[in-house]
Amino acid sequence: MTATAVGAPGHHPAYDWITPTEAATRLRIPVREVYRLIDRGEVPGYRLAEEIRLLAHEVDELARRRPPR
Repeated sequence: MTATAVGAPGHHPAYDWITPTEAATRLRIPVREVYRLIDRGEVPGYRLAEEIRLLAHEVDELARRRPPR
């Protein structure tokens, strides 16, 4: 299986993986709060190898649902 670059033909934005740090930046919260959101089931976290990743569109949806900070 080969990776497809963002914006390349065949790339699908539903599979844009981001780190908890990137999620924290998008949500404007501390990284530790991202892990709490995952633990509470407010946003899914996925273990890829030994690292946690989130799907960008799921984080963006959470950002739309949460009140502004």
